[in-house]
Amino acid sequence: MGKKIRRFLWSSLVGILILCIAIFTWITFYMVNENDRTISDIGKIYMSEMGKQISLHFSTVIDLYQSKLKGVVWSNMRNDIGAAKLRENLAASAQSLGFSYLGLYADDGSYEAIYGNPYR
Repeated sequence: MGKKIRRFLWSSLVGILILCIAIFTWITFYMVNENDRTISDIGKIYMSEMGKQISLHFSTVIDLYQSKLKGVVWSNMRNDIGAAKLRENLAASAQSLGFSYLGLYADDGSYEAIYGNPYR
């Protein structure tokens, strides 16, 4: 074999190696960028759905407490008991349902604490 053919073969081999390295490097960078973008998109979707679930859970808990509160009020809505007995019954109901505070607001914005320490 002549020197020209060997030089051509070695040059071709080196050229192919450089081309392969360049292609593999480009593929690696491309896949890393796509991976980062995909992870970011999945994270956004996950956090969005988690926010919706937390919101729904909070709404359900609020509805449950409102339902309990309505039960307390309706169970004490008899006209034949006095105001002192009504406050006593409301406080006992609030305590038995695990409330930490129960107060009544008037139309003028004032309120009266029935059970527990008021939050400010």
